[in-house]
Amino acid sequence: MRNFRARIALLAASVVVAAVFASTQAGRAQDDFGDFDAPPATPRVNPPATTPANPPATTEFDDSFTPSASPTFTTPPAESATLEAPANEALPEATPTPRAAPAATERAAPRPQASSDEVLARRALRMQNSIYGGVGGIHVLDAGSGPVGTFRLSLMTDFMFLGDFLESGDYVKQVAGALAFSWTAHRNIEVFGSYQSQATWNSLGNPELIQALGDVQLGIKGFASLRPWLRLGGDFSIRFANPVGNVGVAGRGTSVGLRGNLTFDLRQLPSRSIPFVARVNAQYYFDDSANLVRDVENARYAGLESPAPRSVEPRSLVTEAERFALGINRTDFMNLRFGFEAPIEISPRFQLDPILEWNWAIPVNRTGFVCPYFAADSDGCLDRSGPKAFPMQMTFGARVHPIVRGLSLTAGVDVGLTGARHFTRELAPTMPYAIVFGASYAYDPAGHGAPTERIVERVVEVPADVAVRGHILGTVVEAGTDTPVDGAVIAFEGRGVNAIVASTTGTFRSYAFEPGDVVMAITHPDYEAGRCAATIPSERPVPADTSSTGLPTPTDPAAAPADSALPATGSASAATDGTTTPAPDNVVEPEDVEVEVAVLCQLEARPRVGSANLVVNTDTGALTHPVTIAIEGGVTRTLTTDSSGHVRLVDVPPGHYTARVESEGFFVNAHEFDVAPRGDDQVALTLVARPRRSLVRITGHRLQISRQVNFVTDSDQILPTSDPLLFEVADMITRHPELALIEIEGHTDDRGGAEHNLDLSSRRAAAVRTWLIAHGVSAARLTARGYGLTRPLVPNITPANRARNRRVQFTIRESADATP
Repeated sequence: MRNFRARIALLAASVVVAAVFASTQAGRAQDDFGDFDAPPATPRVNPPATTPANPPATTEFDDSFTPSASPTFTTPPAESATLEAPANEALPEATPTPRAAPAATERAAPRPQASSDEVLARRALRMQNSIYGGVGGIHVLDAGSGPVGTFRLSLMTDFMFLGDFLESGDYVKQVAGALAFSWTAHRNIEVFGSYQSQATWNSLGNPELIQALGDVQLGIKGFASLRPWLRLGGDFSIRFANPVGNVGVAGRGTSVGLRGNLTFDLRQLPSRSIPFVARVNAQYYFDDSANLVRDVENARYAGLESPAPRSVEPRSLVTEAERFALGINRTDFMNLRFGFEAPIEISPRFQLDPILEWNWAIPVNRTGFVCPYFAADSDGCLDRSGPKAFPMQMTFGARVHPIVRGLSLTAGVDVGLTGARHFTRELAPTMPYAIVFGASYAYDPAGHGAPTERIVERVVEVPADVAVRGHILGTVVEAGTDTPVDGAVIAFEGRGVNAIVASTTGTFRSYAFEPGDVVMAITHPDYEAGRCAATIPSERPVPADTSSTGLPTPTDPAAAPADSALPATGSASAATDGTTTPAPDNVVEPEDVEVEVAVLCQLEARPRVGSANLVVNTDTGALTHPVTIAIEGGVTRTLTTDSSGHVRLVDVPPGHYTARVESEGFFVNAHEFDVAPRGDDQVALTLVARPRRSLVRITGHRLQISRQVNFVTDSDQILPTSDPLLFEVADMITRHPELALIEIEGHTDDRGGAEHNLDLSSRRAAAVRTWLIAHGVSAARLTARGYGLTRPLVPNITPANRARNRRVQFTIRESADATP
């Protein structure tokens, strides 16, 4: 066994070292966070022109997370190589140009808003320990860690109080705690560990109180970012358990775990940030905890009178109460865990993370333990109990990151799904539930992501001659309104570039173009095609007046003069905003000046009408003759189908419509449908043939029906066998407009309580009313009421009488001829 453990430990160490080496190679271009793949900026090549005596370094970028203030310039800088551009546009190569000899010394103002690095650092510092150490959720580990050098300390506790748990009449209390730590030693390596203790009290136990103190777990985790939103890693852990009835570490009870980890962090998607993190763990756990009770079980066996062979003798084995208190298992486990977290940042200093996790431990009998089974015993065996004894838990919880930087509070509940009621001699019982509380604190000696302000003083080269390039900042709206056109396609005529798509707010930012007129063709399925134009000026923008401060005044790059808007068919030039984009620290200014031109483009909306294809069939098959359909709704039309029952309703306003069909030998059928703008719906109508003998007739103040409306027993669900009868009722009401108001009465027999029968009869009457309305009868002509058992037709003394009393009646309450 020792050689086996040694081989496993050597294999695990090799896997971790290989993963760390691979992740280190993959992460060399990353910053101090192993969790985030921020693309590095491409430095511009310095031209061989005259430079200051001590020029700043330009081949490397500051890789720290300390925010740098954006400088401002007294002379417009050239276009930076890191300016954003569409993916299919190559940035211009650096071309050496003459530079002026004078150099300007500048002082940058503090930047008021957090940089993207600060946001990433803030997120990473909020990554906290799982319950037994290692960054993650409550139980599920993350394939990542915090910033390099950060250290996390957590204290978690869980407890349960429950009666009739392990056996009838018992009362069990268990309280456990874990002091855990984790340290990010490298951008791809985390070291973690925990110290665990628990105490269990059982009212029927002997002894009543069992304590398991001082179990220690140590682990190392390697990981790497495959994408900014995807992290992959693995970890190796070893658990040293204290022996039963002694103090210290029992080597024979040492357990080992090998785990693979995967994390999807959708906050890092390139297109948009979604506050959702999914984690997946798959671990093989070599569990040797059963060795802790080997001496106890040997002593018990030796004390038995006339013992049976060990393979069939259960009396010497520890009980389910002892296995539960000490966490004793006789199998290894394949642990599958899934975790979902929704980090909701309410403010930069407060975040709430709802957490949902699922864990399933699948036993693996590596040691070949033979379970002695006795039907009368409360303990079973895995080969008989099967998956219902496998430990499975669901965790519901939340983690709060309050105002104190680095602090987090965790609360949750573990719910045992399986293994909590079916106990086997191989496994420790699973808790039916456990309440989890804890706190964790992350200490960051390097101060990653802490909000700071810097005064930057540096020498900047000022280009003597610059070229002008410009972007168009456009907005596409519906003509005559401020309604943005979502998803409009903008093509740039004669520019040799791909078309782009406007955002949900109708805005777009073009490629960088040379000075001159830019004509844009704009299309959208719901609008007429339009054209829009703007002019990128060839003059360099004039800097703002800085006579009072000695520094230029920054302006909003997105701002534009009010007179820069152009109509969709116009071609006048739009004014520039006169601003430039500052470059990062330690980067020599590029050779171009970027200007931005604002333009408003308008599109004419197409008429919003729709169509529908109507098909009429009969209940016995396809229609064989033309029929007339009356359409009512946004418009009123009369259509005639072809001999196969097809007709098309075209170019009608969107809205709700009713199609009414009448044909000799069939019931009137009405069908409601909706027409969507520019939609083309399919509407099917079925004509039901009249029976040879009518089931409905008008008698005095009633619609007399010769059959009953049938329902599912003790339900308001109408059986399909009643459809022909109800079709004839709907037809009768529709063909007699003088019947202004009909009450649908629901009645029951005397079985069941009066209150229940009143409710059932009311629901059945309402169900019939709903059916008739759906088949073309005006809702204003129908009312429904239940009378329960209060109005029997005959005494409720025989099954036949009760069947007569369970009925639906149609009473004419208002009529154009007379009022009953």
